[in-house]
Amino acid sequence: MIRFPGVPTFFLACCHRAREGKEGAYRTAGQELARRLDVYLRCESDEEQEAKFSELQTLLDGDDFDGVWRWFKREFPSCMKFVPTRRKDRFLDGVFGAYAADLIEPLVACRSCVS
Repeated sequence: MIRFPGVPTFFLACCHRAREGKEGAYRTAGQELARRLDVYLRCESDEEQEAKFSELQTLLDGDDFDGVWRWFKREFPSCMKFVPTRRKDRFLDGVFGAYAADLIEPLVACRSCVS
């Protein structure tokens, strides 16, 4: 399994642009991190990865904004240090937008298995 404890360059760039006042940058950070979950989510086994994706999918399906925020803070603590709590709605708009557009590949695969 991939172990990535750092902060991806694209994420840092989005957050830097947001701090400079670029409209939509925290939304982009959320969307792009969500799109790349299969690359950056740290797991010890396939079973652990499946459990984490399942938990996130349940939270997204339930429109649990606070739950999704906590999930990202737990799974990506280094990244989330760059997203101020007062901007969490913008970040989550990107995550939920990516989910609605079927851009979170592992969750798209989960949906097709259930259908």
